[in-house]
Amino acid sequence: MKRNLLFFLSLWALCAFTTTAVAEEVDYTSSIVNADLSTKDAWNTEGTKGINDGMVKVSSQAVYDFSQTITIPAGQYKLTAKAVYRYGSDEQAEYDAIKAGTDTHKTKLYVQTSAETFEANVFNRCEGASETDYAAGSGSVTVNGLFVPNSSAAVQAWFDADQYVNELVFNVLEEGQVKIGITTTDGVSGDYVNIGAWTLTRTGDAQNTGEGDDTNTIDVDKTSLVGTSRDAWKG
Repeated sequence: MKRNLLFFLSLWALCAFTTTAVAEEVDYTSSIVNADLSTKDAWNTEGTKGINDGMVKVSSQAVYDFSQTITIPAGQYKLTAKAVYRYGSDEQAEYDAIKAGTDTHKTKLYVQTSAETFEANVFNRCEGASETDYAAGSGSVTVNGLFVPNSSAAVQAWFDADQYVNELVFNVLEEGQVKIGITTTDGVSGDYVNIGAWTLTRTGDAQNTGEGDDTNTIDVDKTSLVGTSRDAWKG
């Protein structure tokens, strides 16, 4: 009996330790003002067409930095933004450029902390190609036998279906200001950007992997994504 009691006490202690060791995710989206783009507040929209009906549109080769500065405590975070970049004047041109090996990722989702800038490529439209026509025949085209949005209204339908969800994991060592945003560098003629809603989740404690300094570094995949597969269009 004593041996059984000791066994169960040990098992309980192990379970209790395991439970407390698992980081609890906390929704910090409220730290982003106007995260759903339902108003025209908070964001720097210079160079874009502004916020309209929950979406930001950016026309050909525009110089812009759609961003805002937020204040959050120390921790590891996951930022998501619905956004998509079309390389070139239409979806077929983008597809052809990708097949030719051209670097079509000109738009970045980024986070700038006091010590480091994290960034990830924003989806190209062809990378959200689908067997499902989320726009139901209104504003979509077929590329390589799959449906791709061909208008902002169609892009919104893809957003509503939780497609083109870009994700970036980053680390903040101490409470302070962090700049979040999307920008395009070295755009090409005819390109176009659509930006939708954002979310922010604290996934755990800050991880300082620097050796003997206060470098804000973390061993994460800076181009991790959720939602649509980048390879869906390839067939």
